[in-house]
Amino acid sequence: MSVAIYPGSFDPLTNGHFDIVKRFAGHFEKLYLVVANSSKKSYLFSHDERVALAKDVLSSVDGVEVVGWQGLTIDCARKYKATAILRGVRAISDFDYEFSIAHTHTQLAPEIETFLVLASPQHSFVASNLVKEVARNGGDVSSFVPKPILTALNQKFS
Repeated sequence: MSVAIYPGSFDPLTNGHFDIVKRFAGHFEKLYLVVANSSKKSYLFSHDERVALAKDVLSSVDGVEVVGWQGLTIDCARKYKATAILRGVRAISDFDYEFSIAHTHTQLAPEIETFLVLASPQHSFVASNLVKEVARNGGDVSSFVPKPILTALNQKFS
């Protein structure tokens, strides 16, 4: 069984994240969207909120399951018996960071392949931090996020 994980903080999940899930879900028998939690980061949405929002958005995508995780991505991949890790790359600025992550994964678990997935051109400029900043200042982010995320952002910033 081919299994992949797609880890990230997803604070919030954007149309770019959703696009990657839709594009790659069919390439694996099971794709886990892994909502990561790190004590080193400050989040707009709690871990439970991010998991619930991702489940809401992705409920219609066959073969996809949303799970929460705190710890090493490799440990998550092993737990779910994944042979692949998907990492999104929007622009060249993401590449250096993702490149080092991919090589770290290879050192820790050579049996698990990390794939750097290019964002679709229409989503290549959309970052969660950008979405939060625009929404925080009353801007329209409806073209950047799925409807449930837009509703949640509006509630946070009302």
